Amino acid sequence: MKENRMSRISEDRTIVVESTREGTATRRKSRFAERDRILWDRILGAALDLRAHGMPPMEVHTLLVTDDPVIVRRHMDLHRERLEEQFLSERVMVGRIENVLMEAARRRSGSPSTSEVERGGAAMRTCGCSG
Repeated sequence: MKENRMSRISEDRTIVVESTREGTATRRKSRFAERDRILWDRILGAALDLRAHGMPPMEVHTLLVTDDPVIVRRHMDLHRERLEEQFLSERVMVGRIENVLMEAARRRSGSPSTSEVERGGAAMRTCGCSG
């Protein structure tokens, strides 16, 4: 499994380097390779994780080539914001799905639906039957 990950890293490193601007790519690749291969692998792993979590390729590229920590912080804040919005949207969708499935389960079991219970409660309040 480790060999498979290493071959994936090598292939992806080539893809990332080829996707960067000519010249800059060669300098950056050799600089990272000379200075610290482990650091490059960690950076590449982070870039792959960011892509897997939906960061646009050009933003990943910017993070790979920038030497400005402020730019890194801004892009990470923007991506974090996107992920939070996506998470909230997913929660809403899961809530809607849950409501549909709960209603289906109630109908199968013969229990009154939520809307029927709510209508019954309103009718009881209207007629003065509730305590």
